[in-house]
Amino acid sequence: MRFPVFARGSNPRVDSPIIRKKLTYLEQQVEAGIADWVDAADNRQGIICRELLYFGPRQEVPAPVPNRLPPIEVSGCRFQLPLSDLWRQEHRRTVLGYELLSAADRLAQER
Repeated sequence: MRFPVFARGSNPRVDSPIIRKKLTYLEQQVEAGIADWVDAADNRQGIICRELLYFGPRQEVPAPVPNRLPPIEVSGCRFQLPLSDLWRQEHRRTVLGYELLSAADRLAQER
C-alpha cells in the first residue's frame, strides 16, 4: 500500500500529495529527520517534507558548451550612424530594384 507524501509547507487537509510511497520509505525519511508525520498516531495519513527528498540517482547535467563566437569587438569595424552622409552614400533606398534618391542626394549630384 502506498501512503501520501506532502510538499513542505503544505496543508494536508487542503493540498494534494506530491507523490505516494511505501511505508518503509516514509519511515526511513522520518528517521533521517527529513520529514515529519502528518499525524504521529496514524501513519496512514503520510508525511510532510522538511527539505528535499531523495527519490533515486540524480540525472547528470551536461556541461555547458563553450562559446565559440568571435569576440564582441571586431577590429577594423566601427559603427556608422544610419543618418550620416557616408551611410546614405553606401545604402541608397531601393524599391523593387530601382534607386530612389532623396531630394538632398539629387541636389548633391547636380552640383
